[in-house]
Order: sequence, then C-alpha cells, then structure tokens
Amino acid sequence: MSKRSVMLLVVLLLAALAVAAWLLRRSASAEHAGSAKARADKANAPEIWLSVNGSGDVEVAPGWPLIVQLVVLHPRAMQTNDKVPPINVAPRSGSWADAVGFTVRSEKSGPQSWALNLVAPAEPSLRLDALAAGEAYWWMSPEETQKLGEGDYELVATLEVDASANEAGWKGSARSMPVTVHVRKASEPASAELVSQKYALLASYASLWNDQKQALAYVDEAMLRIPKDVRIWEIDGDLLAAANRNAEALFAYSRALKLFYEQNPKSAEPPGLLLIKEREMVKRVLAEK
Repeated sequence: MSKRSVMLLVVLLLAALAVAAWLLRRSASAEHAGSAKARADKANAPEIWLSVNGSGDVEVAPGWPLIVQLVVLHPRAMQTNDKVPPINVAPRSGSWADAVGFTVRSEKSGPQSWALNLVAPAEPSLRLDALAAGEAYWWMSPEETQKLGEGDYELVATLEVDASANEAGWKGSARSMPVTVHVRKASEPASAELVSQKYALLASYASLWNDQKQALAYVDEAMLRIPKDVRIWEIDGDLLAAANRNAEALFAYSRALKLFYEQNPKSAEPPGLLLIKEREMVKRVLAEK
C-alpha cells in the first residue's frame, strides 16, 4: 500500500469515527460506546512499518545476516497543511524500542523464537508528528540464521506501552503488517545477483556495529568477484561518504553511474538517488578546495 493510500485511509477512518461518535451520543448502549473508544484509540495510535533486509517479502539464505528495520509514523504523517497533535512514545522503563516485541510463526511448526538483537536507538523516547518519525534496527547474526530450518516464516512487530514516563505520553498497542521471510539455501554456484545481495547485507550488518573498516572490507571482497555491480559501488560510496572520504566517495558514485548507463542504455528512468548522491559529493569536494 502506498503512503498516499495510507493517508487517505486514515482520513476516511477519522470521518467514519466522527459519524460513529455522533450516533453513539444518541445511544445509551455501553457496548457501542466501548466499540467507538476502541476505534478512536486505534486511529490515534502510531503506524508501524516493518521490513526484513529491506523488503516485506524476502528470501534469506542460512548463514546470511538478517536485518530488521522498524519505522514508526504518526497516523497523519506528511499532512503539513493541518495542525497535527504530536504523539509522545516514552515508556516508563527502557527505550521506546524496548517496548517492541516480535512474534514469529512458521508455516510448518507454528510459533518460533528468533534471536533478534536490538541496536540501541539514538533517543530513548519518540515525538511523532507530521514530519518526525522513529526508526530502529534489530539484527540476527549469520551464525544464528544458519540454525534456521528451511521454510516460510511470518514476522510481526507490536509496539506496546502500558505505562508512560509522562502524563502526555501515548499508551496502547500498535501492530505491524506481517513480513514474510522465506529461508532457502542459496543456489550453487551463486549468481552475480546473489553475491551482490550477500555482500550488501554483510556490509550493512557491519555498519550496524559501527565497524566501517569491516564493511569496506566486505565491499572490496565483493568488487573482486563482481567488479561491475552497480549496487556494490553505490554502497562503497555510501560508506566512504559517511567517513568523509569525499573524493573517494565521488569516484565510487561516478563509477556506479557509469556502470548503470552501460548496463541500462534504454532505461526510461534515471537513477535519481544515485545522481543526488554524486551531486552532493561534488559539492563536498569543491568545498574542500
């Protein structure tokens, strides 16, 4: 579902709740009143978006790292033309990310327990509004994914706050849509695309540990195997840019663009984000002179 569709759904939901509230004021039914409150609470809850290795439906090979990303949005995110009352997520104990729990189910054997490790968020609490969102990551090591049985799994995240650190803090529960994870052995010999995916994940995994040296080592190893891979050159640029090695980052982005146009001479869409990154590096390099 696109973000625009989500926003439209929220607007329709709020309109429906307004009508429901008017009807309920005319009714003495406690059951109906409770139902309206539940729907209102849901409409005011944060929205939870979940992905695994950057996707909502992903294939993972045993022995590859698994990276879970969770994004928390205000239900009226991006609606800057109207006043949006903020939502404060501040559990009484621990960080907001500690209030996130995961359920994993296997199609074959039911509930599972995965060793998902939280990367401590930058801030212990969240203030959500039309433009501000929250983001957190969890990881599962290659050693742990090696233990996963082949099959299809469903992962769901739930943010649940029973007690807030302040009176204005949000309390309640918000649940993500499920993400499907297909655990399959990688084909042998591995295709260039699989090699690219694997090393991109390894570099991201090392970056979560702030081990940029190891992340660059993974990228260098990938370049020896797939020297014309656009994604690997772009990741190389990202890592170098983060380390303020601007001239080297500019070279990497330029190389990625050259390869993209060589491999996609008739592409209807330009690599917009990559072009933006290269332009930013040009500015940085010129500023250094």
